[in-house]
Amino acid sequence: MNQFYRRVCDVKGLVVRDCFPDLKLEIRIDLQRDSGELLGYGELSNGGYYIDVDLVMRRANVDELYGGMAHEIAQIYQDAQRHFLSRKVFDIVSKIGTKYGKGLCYRAVVNSGRDADLLIVEKGMGESLLAFLRFHQREYPDYRIDEGLSISELEKILSVKKRSFGN
Repeated sequence: MNQFYRRVCDVKGLVVRDCFPDLKLEIRIDLQRDSGELLGYGELSNGGYYIDVDLVMRRANVDELYGGMAHEIAQIYQDAQRHFLSRKVFDIVSKIGTKYGKGLCYRAVVNSGRDADLLIVEKGMGESLLAFLRFHQREYPDYRIDEGLSISELEKILSVKKRSFGN
């Protein structure tokens, strides 16, 4: 378990260095068993954040883990850009949207996850995100739109990006 924890912390550090070097917040890693989701994040009372990592992620290779951590850290990055009051309102909206799975509040949750994925593509880490999404599909086959882009959506975006920019 300690080796896995170190690996996750190392990957978290790489994502911050590669994609979000200006993110100067504490981000703790909490390992979870049978949490129902591979990764998730939340805000700490001291202003930092935490990322919950389900132990299922031990089966992920480094690229898959990198893509998943990039998604969570992109959401943290977006969250940290909001004013304190805006973050609190978004937290409430997210809880309502996730609970009921429809309506304007749910749309905010969906857009947040999708925006995080687009930010990862913009940062040049779309292939790692795709690797994570494929791992996610193997472990939790039921895709939910509030989790971010689907595999097919991301594949189309990466294909267009490669044709347009050659990378």
